[in-house]
Amino acid sequence: MWLHRHASRLAGSRVVRLHLPCAPERVPGIQSGSTLFYAVDRDDQELLSSMQANKRRMMRRAQDAGYRVRETSDPCDFRRFAELQRDAKQRRHLPAPPVADAPAPGEDWDEWRLPWMWLLVADRDGIVESGLGDGIHPGGVLEARAGASSPQARQDGVFALLSYHEARFARDRGYRWINLGGDTPFKRELAGRLGVRVAMHCWLGGGGISFWRARGEALWTRVRSRAGRLVRDLRMVRAVMLLLFGAAGAAGVSGDALAALQEAGWP
Repeated sequence: MWLHRHASRLAGSRVVRLHLPCAPERVPGIQSGSTLFYAVDRDDQELLSSMQANKRRMMRRAQDAGYRVRETSDPCDFRRFAELQRDAKQRRHLPAPPVADAPAPGEDWDEWRLPWMWLLVADRDGIVESGLGDGIHPGGVLEARAGASSPQARQDGVFALLSYHEARFARDRGYRWINLGGDTPFKRELAGRLGVRVAMHCWLGGGGISFWRARGEALWTRVRSRAGRLVRDLRMVRAVMLLLFGAAGAAGVSGDALAALQEAGWP
């Protein structure tokens, strides 16, 4: 693929990791999980009915609590969203540098003023409590980029309300699909039957020594994956052997056998 070749030339001695919804062709690569594509070219009623009931309840709770969703181009909202992101990282014990007071144009939280970026926020009583940001490209797929909420907004179910309006606003802008940027229970329940799971692959590349580093990374990942499967298979064999030979009297299966089966992932 031309994009992979071009990125590898520009990378020099660095390793390129290009995530695409198609398997690598004649280059090193690994499977890197999956994402959900959310079909949003539907009317409001179908968007609502496709959600799991718990997400609709979250939306109603947020609406009853007085939250309002809107698009924004206000730098004050950009900065407030950055503060919400920092707080969320701190709650997860992740690195969270201080929020910049005045970043360079288009950098840090000022990225949301760029023409290919789009930020929605939910506020209550004039205070932004949740935000959701996307990358936009007319005629393409809307790409989920970032999201964060205050603890109270999470409790009030605000992110479900934000996500519903994201789908509505994206549809009204002419988009048919949103790449939700992952495959989590929240996202599956949000998209419901309108969500399509897409396998993602990491294309590896780079120039010079990075070419061999990329091949080594792909080989190590495959070996580790196969070793993991082998360990699971051996655990299952051990569990079955205990089941066959460890039965205790007329009661049938021993406690050790049951425990081993559960550990091995027996249904």
